[in-house]
Parts: sequence; C-alpha cells; structure tokens
Amino acid sequence: YKAGDARHHLLNHPTVIDLHIEKLTDNYKHMSNYEIVSLQLKTFEKYFHLAVAHHQHSLIVIHGVGEGVLRDEIHAILRLKNEVKSFVNQYHPNFGYGATEIFFKAILNFFKGFYNHHLRKKGFYSGGSSPWRRSGGDLSLHCYKQAIAS
Repeated sequence: YKAGDARHHLLNHPTVIDLHIEKLTDNYKHMSNYEIVSLQLKTFEKYFHLAVAHHQHSLIVIHGVGEGVLRDEIHAILRLKNEVKSFVNQYHPNFGYGATEIFFKAILNFFKGFYNHHLRKKGFYSGGSSPWRRSGGDLSLHCYKQAIAS
C-alpha cells in the first residue's frame, strides 16, 4: 500500500478508552501498584498516538475516580503534549468524574507550529512575517528541508 494510506492500516482507534486494570488484563491480581499504573499509562500512550494519527478531534480516557493517581499522571503527560488543545475532567453522564476528555489541536496548526519552530531555530525567520502567511499557508518543501537539515 501507499505510505500516504498508512493510517488506514493502523489499529482500531476508539474515541473512548477504559483504563481500568480489569479491562486491560486478566492477570492483574498478582501485579504491584507500580506495574498496574505502568500498564495503564502504556495503554494510554498507545491510544493517544492512534488518536493523533487518525486526526481525531477528541478522546475520552476513563481512568476511574479512586485516589486520583492515574488521573494525575495522565494530566501531567497531557500538559507536555503539543497535540493537545485542552483537556477537562468534569462530570460526564456516562462516566461520572472518572474520565478525562482530551481535545486535539487541528493537525494543520500543529504542523505549522512544528515547521515554524524549526525555521526559527535555524534562523530562517525571527517572527513577524511568518512564511506561512507570505506563501498563503503553503510552506515550500525545499525551505523546510533546508531548515531541518542545517
């Protein structure tokens, strides 16, 4: 298949993921708390990246209420993700307070930020008139390749 069609061959991309340990493995009774949270976070990262690859607008992560350890870890990770526009942990009729809804940035804006960061870093422009505005939003591939290569 063509590389451009790669995302059509990725794993299923649900809009809701449940990170309760009993949903992830049958062998959780012999796991330590550290092993449980590690598996939950690994599963979260997997589905987060799938959601980004499939250009989803949002993703609901069910982490449960409990003591808030998993929720706090997920929120700390989300604060570092460039793809995240915002996230909220408010009451949901289906999940109560035990779920976080993640809203993703539009993919074009993410790539614009990525390209502009590399151009600025490599000295191609220092702000002001963005090459995106000057070129009508279509940054030349040659210019981008030069910025990344140098």
